[in-house]
Amino acid sequence: MNILLLNENKIVDINENETLFYFLKRYYPESYSRYLGIKVNNRLQELANASFEENDRIEFLDIRDRDGHLVYVRTLTLIYIKACKDVFNDIDVSIEHSLNKGLYTELEFKNVVNKHQLMNIKRRMQEIIDAKRPINTYFLSIKEAEEIFWRQGMEDKVELLKYWNAENIRVYELDGYYDTFYGYLAPSTEFVDKYDLRLFYPGIILNYPTRENNFEIPEYIEQKKIFKVFSEAEKWGEIMNVGYVGALNRKIDNNTIDDMIRVNEALHE
Repeated sequence: MNILLLNENKIVDINENETLFYFLKRYYPESYSRYLGIKVNNRLQELANASFEENDRIEFLDIRDRDGHLVYVRTLTLIYIKACKDVFNDIDVSIEHSLNKGLYTELEFKNVVNKHQLMNIKRRMQEIIDAKRPINTYFLSIKEAEEIFWRQGMEDKVELLKYWNAENIRVYELDGYYDTFYGYLAPSTEFVDKYDLRLFYPGIILNYPTRENNFEIPEYIEQKKIFKVFSEAEKWGEIMNVGYVGALNRKIDNNTIDDMIRVNEALHE
């Protein structure tokens, strides 16, 4: 059967029982791992599970595409969290906010992470990437997902699922660690091979290539003022006990959102 491959702007033949992911690996055997996502008739799908019909228009997305870049960042984030948990025996990892064209993260660690520990995390990340570990997708009932996240000690995820507006949820799994993301991930760890880690008190910055930087890590630029603004906002969230979305939803359900607004106004004064 035929498809229109927009990357080459030509009609190509694909086996009737072949998935688009395996077609990608066959058609681009040397460079398939640069493609992170896929659009079928201009509709974004998950690369590992994309569906299509004859004569569909297919476009594979790399990191220069906005959606492809987001897949890269999410996939790298999963690998980073898994590496931290492997190095520090299932430690809690918090992805706080964007910073310096990367992600600022914190570990629930009694001491500040040092350079030696940082290198251990980076070494473990590279091991996971080099092993080309599959990233599996599961569609679970809310109850099944809650049980998994409860076992993993992810109370914030369990709280969030109470307000999930669907019967099922997409959950990703990497070597026994389960998590959810607002968007698709790559089929395996080999798809993200460029990253860097930098100590930034009291946490770690996870850097990755930008869309504009030709697949390279951008130059580091200090952004202490922006970090201070984010930190102050997080402190206010802690004071008002709304450090995550599930806690905010609970306040709305309990009709205590007005109290939170008044406290917030007082903090501004």
